[in-house]
Amino acid sequence: MMSPLVPSGPALHAAVARLRADADAVQALLAVGSFEQLSESAVASATVSLAAVAESATSAATTGLARVAGCGYPASEGHVTAGSWWRAKTRISRDAAGEQIRLARRLALYYEATAAAWAGGEITGEHARILATGIDSVLARLVRRFRREHAEADLAVDTDELAEFIASSRAQLETELLALARRWGPETLRIALAQARELADPDGSSEKAMKAAVQASLTIDEVGDMAVITAQVTREVAAMVRTVLDHYRDCRYHRGDADSDAAAPQDVDPVTGQPITLTGQQRDAAALEDWATATLDSGLGTEKVSERPYLDITATLTDLAAGTGTAILDRIGAPAPIHTARRRGCDADVRLVLIDGQFRDPQTGELVDPAIAGLLIAGAGVLDYGRAHRIVPMRLRRALGVRDRGCAFPGCHRPPQHTQAHHVEHWIDGGKTSLDNTVLLCSRHHHFVHEGGWRITARAGLNYTQPGYWKFTPPRQAQP
Repeated sequence: MMSPLVPSGPALHAAVARLRADADAVQALLAVGSFEQLSESAVASATVSLAAVAESATSAATTGLARVAGCGYPASEGHVTAGSWWRAKTRISRDAAGEQIRLARRLALYYEATAAAWAGGEITGEHARILATGIDSVLARLVRRFRREHAEADLAVDTDELAEFIASSRAQLETELLALARRWGPETLRIALAQARELADPDGSSEKAMKAAVQASLTIDEVGDMAVITAQVTREVAAMVRTVLDHYRDCRYHRGDADSDAAAPQDVDPVTGQPITLTGQQRDAAALEDWATATLDSGLGTEKVSERPYLDITATLTDLAAGTGTAILDRIGAPAPIHTARRRGCDADVRLVLIDGQFRDPQTGELVDPAIAGLLIAGAGVLDYGRAHRIVPMRLRRALGVRDRGCAFPGCHRPPQHTQAHHVEHWIDGGKTSLDNTVLLCSRHHHFVHEGGWRITARAGLNYTQPGYWKFTPPRQAQP
């Protein structure tokens, strides 16, 4: 027998009032410099707690916003739309207000499980936004394929059948992607959704890619003493350009004339003479200049002066052979039709990284449900160079990039091209140059391991070909 409902509305209102009062108290304490009176660890703990409270409050506010937007209350305060009311109350932009209201309505109408996971602290608001909007984009492609297949079979589209198809597809996608969001960060969720979009309508994606290739364009316009280069290219071309720019940025870093984590010399403002730190866009512009200069110096490409940078396309061997599924373009992490990988496999300057497509939970080592694993690409394969090489060969280096996806240190997001290969058991101590004894680390976290005393060990039950294979333990916990 169900217990009677306890009136919780007044309690909620009182709790929100107390939270607001507590928030005002925190702000008052910050105004007198209370953070400066705490130890570094205490400040860190308080900051994390404040972020958790803000996340919880945002989740609750989103739930309330859905109710306000749906009940017509804004009109009682003289507002024509819920968006204008929310904008007036929060002083955010029109676009931000509209985005927040759309998210609130989506979660309330279609994604209750996602809203509950956010409210329970299992995922973040960023996860919820990516999931709700991303699933809608996947559904649009599924509906497009549904209608096309009916038209090709000369069948009428039944409205009820289509509605049931949308509802079941949405529920399945939410279940699979929510399980992924609970384990992984927003970046991984974006990759999974991009994969899901491609898989939802592969024929449509291939057709779209063909049209995009025809519509590519590039213009150079003079603006004062500068020029503006505007390009509209396919993702494939964008990935190749990103590869080349990263190569020349890396060359600048190793020459010591680009800023980095390692406190390299800074550029100087030609007007003020003061040191400046270049933005990512400015470093790309410098790399573009170096690219053009090197091309001209080499006789417009008629002479090959060094090993050229490559574009990696990652795909499973099964998908490549069958012409199904999708591939991932290196550097920009964008999915592409499998036909792109098959075509580019004919180009000696584009390398295919073949993997087996299995995926394991980094915490338990257990195989992940195939429905979820199919949305991700995980590296596999045995690469062992033994003691013959101290320097990690390029083939092994590429496999490390596929497995570690950049610096493997927890919370670091430096991409593979900005990392160094580290021997877990040092080569000088007898360690092998192999996939099960190497890991990618950025310069900062490489110092953490060598000079900082951090220990790297394999996770129990996890195969060394899978992401998350290495576990990092701080010095104070490093005792056996």
